[in-house]
Amino acid sequence: MMFRQVVKQWFWDAYDHLGRLFLWNFLLFIFYSLTLLPLMGFLAVLGQELPPTTLVLVAFAVWTLAGPLLLLPWVAPLAHFGRLISDEKDPPFLQLISGFRTKAARSWKILQLLCGVTGLLVLNIWFYTSSPAFPEEYRLGGFVLAGLCFWIGVFFLAAMLPTLPHYLRKDASLAASLKFGLFAALKYPGTVFGLLIFIVSLWIIAVALRFVGILLFGFVGTYLFMNSLYDVISEREWKAIEKQEEEAEPQRPASWKEIKAEDKKKEKERMDKSRYERTFRDIIRPWES
Repeated sequence: MMFRQVVKQWFWDAYDHLGRLFLWNFLLFIFYSLTLLPLMGFLAVLGQELPPTTLVLVAFAVWTLAGPLLLLPWVAPLAHFGRLISDEKDPPFLQLISGFRTKAARSWKILQLLCGVTGLLVLNIWFYTSSPAFPEEYRLGGFVLAGLCFWIGVFFLAAMLPTLPHYLRKDASLAASLKFGLFAALKYPGTVFGLLIFIVSLWIIAVALRFVGILLFGFVGTYLFMNSLYDVISEREWKAIEKQEEEAEPQRPASWKEIKAEDKKKEKERMDKSRYERTFRDIIRPWES
């Protein structure tokens, strides 16, 4: 149920801002084509000159140091744009540029963590399975340790799906955001891990289609999934907290100001619900909605 809600919100968020998001995705595709292809060519040339161990260490250093810089144009603008979408705004294209400026510093911190942890895990997997420095007689145990690192990486990436938007949309600390992401992965494993598998599958299909899927919507679509996941989980948790508070001590508005705030909150909930309960008829015959 939650997974379907995430996909439904993702679809309508993308549909309502399709032109701007498609343009930004196209620019990201051009940017990564101009940066990653020369970088991969450079590593390929080094691979012919350096021994495998040195090459792996160089690749690890490049990922941990340059990875956050490369991911900034992907994450920072869409974090800002996604928050505006969730707040029922209709942000213009220039808000993506503004998001890069306002979210770059905060994005840099969490991207350093992401690249550092994933880089270390991949390095460990390589060491336990392929490194000549690892004793051959312990190779079976090395495969066990490599498998452990792999599943730690899967759990870490799943937890990062709600952690990224939480950290970039709130004023919470990195530790608090990680706690939220771990909590979400443990409490809603079907939704969080299901979304991770779904995103990875879409990227595999996108690459198999000669990168057409990535060109069309891969970068923007991936972050919008994280944004929708965060919205759905946050809404579920806030409703649970409010229900507990009402059952423990039912409160009535004490002033007109509180009554107005309560009415505004109910109206927003009604608008959100109607927005994401649209059907395909609203695409084919929008004038009837």
